[in-house]
Amino acid sequence: MYQGNTSGYSTEEKLDNLKLQVNRIASRKIDIVQEVGKVQVEDNGKIIRVKESGLKDYDDPSDFALHGKPMTIGKISPTALKNIGNWCHLSPYYSEYIKDQHAEELFAKNFNYWFQHKQLEKLQNRRMFRFLAPPSYSGTAGEIGTLRSMHSDLFRRMDNEVLLKALDPLMEEYPDLEVASANVNEDYFNLKLLFPEGEGMEGEIKPGDQVRGGFRLRNSEVGLSYLLIDFLVLRLICKNGMVGYEYEHGVKRRHGGKRLPIGVQPQFGQDDEAWDWVEDFNDDVATMIEECSNKENFRLHLGKMRDATGGKHVRFLNRISEENPVIPSVDLLGKQFGLSSSDKKNISSNFISARDYSKWGFVNAITEAANDSTNYESATNLEELGGRVLSFPEYRWLPFVEAEYKEAA
Repeated sequence: MYQGNTSGYSTEEKLDNLKLQVNRIASRKIDIVQEVGKVQVEDNGKIIRVKESGLKDYDDPSDFALHGKPMTIGKISPTALKNIGNWCHLSPYYSEYIKDQHAEELFAKNFNYWFQHKQLEKLQNRRMFRFLAPPSYSGTAGEIGTLRSMHSDLFRRMDNEVLLKALDPLMEEYPDLEVASANVNEDYFNLKLLFPEGEGMEGEIKPGDQVRGGFRLRNSEVGLSYLLIDFLVLRLICKNGMVGYEYEHGVKRRHGGKRLPIGVQPQFGQDDEAWDWVEDFNDDVATMIEECSNKENFRLHLGKMRDATGGKHVRFLNRISEENPVIPSVDLLGKQFGLSSSDKKNISSNFISARDYSKWGFVNAITEAANDSTNYESATNLEELGGRVLSFPEYRWLPFVEAEYKEAA
């Protein structure tokens, strides 16, 4: 849990830094709902233009703006490229092949054809395009920003500035919450908080192995993740973080809502009706924090972690080969959950060097690999995977216990 892009040493400083970064991104957002027939990908396949004409109440190009500044075209981000490709029923493998071959003009031919010819009901022809203006936006007409993502006009914008607004009363009620880790970029938001010491949210799994409870928030404004609030455990001995996998103890919100009108959409604070879900969400946050801070719930989590120290241990610890220095149980984990070769190597090394071959040892080998990751999202995914493995019932854990490498005859 060393990753993050917040600076400062106190929780207040880290939250102030996080708010600053979130608000910088928020100030550059332009969200437009338009019919796909009025969208054009330029010949080079790297630029998209959402035409101003036909935008309700925005017929004058000077009104098609960010704070009164015109901005009409954007580079296509990898996420937006995938969104558009899926909408056009292009195989992701074909899209990757086009990029690898530097044949982006094929994107323009494919996308423009389907934008003009895909047969849909009239309302289904509407898409929401989430643009981001350049960081140093000058307001020059036609200046190129970035298309972050493309969605249905039913996509609910559960944006990061809304999450931080919901945290304000929480931080007043729990002023001693500690920021363990935080990170925000144009695709993801992560905030991991710990309850203060001495509040009954700490415990020992086995002698010398202390853990501390908290919770985390995760979101993606471009639809790469649900909005999640769930349980978090920090293993103090090596600062491994583990996210609870049992969603009945968490909040999981999908990005689905009311149909949006054609036009430039108001941002948070400009139109209360567009954000009518916020009050319910604030209630969800309060309920979730109450669940996470419940000492009885924490004791139940402690019991599951302590149970994981016993039971059946992983049997086969030999590396598959010198070229593939991964133990069979981790190889099986990689196949089931799509781990990279470097993650598998790190998990195997962590597991063998710790000499704890129980489920608890296996879980900690996974979460310790998160500390080795240079990518925050990859690290968070490993923390989530650790929580998922901890929740495995006996029949799910047994294949990892018995996993054995068998050479082909």
